[in-house]
Amino acid sequence: AFGLSQLGFVMGMKNTAAGNVLVILNTSPVIAALIAWLVWKEALPWRTWVVILVCVAGATLMALGEWGRGDPLGLIMAGVAATALALNLNVARSKPDSDMSLVLMFGALLVAGVAALAGGAVMLSPRDAVFIALLCLFFLPAACVLIQIGPRYIPAAEVSLMLLLETILGSFLVWLFLGEVPTTLSLIGGAIVFSALMVHGWIEVQRYRQTRSA
Repeated sequence: AFGLSQLGFVMGMKNTAAGNVLVILNTSPVIAALIAWLVWKEALPWRTWVVILVCVAGATLMALGEWGRGDPLGLIMAGVAATALALNLNVARSKPDSDMSLVLMFGALLVAGVAALAGGAVMLSPRDAVFIALLCLFFLPAACVLIQIGPRYIPAAEVSLMLLLETILGSFLVWLFLGEVPTTLSLIGGAIVFSALMVHGWIEVQRYRQTRSA
């Protein structure tokens, strides 16, 4: 599931506009919640469903600027990525006593094998080599391990919900370092997602403190 989510994301980005991929990936919290309910009978409180729907709407608003461009294959692969991510988080959630981050090695090998068969490798410039080294040796491994560990402590749908922050932070970093100014829709959508997650997080922290006190 991890390997499929990575392949689906890359193939989606390659064949359609980034906005299309992000809109479809934003449905992963809903898919994760439905899988948890159907397979493991894990129900979410109504307030979490409200936050999920608000965040999906906000993140979709951010991506609407690029919606509609690209090959339908990209849309299909983005759907594969969203479903596989939701499935991966649910499987990790189903075994909270096990460290599911170990399976990332097998998923990475699957991705590497498919990429090798696809071919198209090129010699990198020194500048690109530095960025790819930083990405592959530090940022991606840390992100993937943390994502895989998250479902041990909170529902898969909530982990997937937190991943919507990637849309906001990614847009902010691109703005900061590459000078790509977000559209008005992106700013509004980002504000909606960030506000909803902040309120949800505050409520959950208060509930946790009350439970500990009791």
